[in-house]
Amino acid sequence: MGSKKLRRVGLSQELCDRLNRHHIITCQDFLCLSPLELMKMTGLSYQGVHDLLCLVSRACAPPMQTAYEIKTQRSAVPSPAFLSTTLSALDEALHGGVACGSLTERWLSWAVLGRDVSGQVGTAGLQEVVIPPQQPLSTGCLSLLMTRRLVPRVSDPKEGKMI
Repeated sequence: MGSKKLRRVGLSQELCDRLNRHHIITCQDFLCLSPLELMKMTGLSYQGVHDLLCLVSRACAPPMQTAYEIKTQRSAVPSPAFLSTTLSALDEALHGGVACGSLTERWLSWAVLGRDVSGQVGTAGLQEVVIPPQQPLSTGCLSLLMTRRLVPRVSDPKEGKMI
């Protein structure tokens, strides 16, 4: 916004010409000068220069927004930091989807199964391995899953069932 031309701010033509003679063309050029320098260049009083500074500052400042307005705008637009699961209830529960950069069992299942296997899980000589949800996967575990073609399953400790 500082690159906005002074002519577009609403200053008089005479004042713009005076400032142009001193190579003051943009709002940034104008606002970087002290009030004393502006008084010398424009021939205005201190109060006149102060009013001019306020006018130019308002012209190049972005419009005011409350924190509530910013929050509602951000919540209305899906965040690029999340990947949608295409299931609206799940996306809502995850507050927008799966966070980018996070490792999930869904991605891991796709990475292991998505290459050669078509059909149901457990076909084409794949074995299943149980991954407790409380324990993070290490790099070694990931490479083991990829090389041995194991199908990851997450256990549910509450019900004692596989998910």
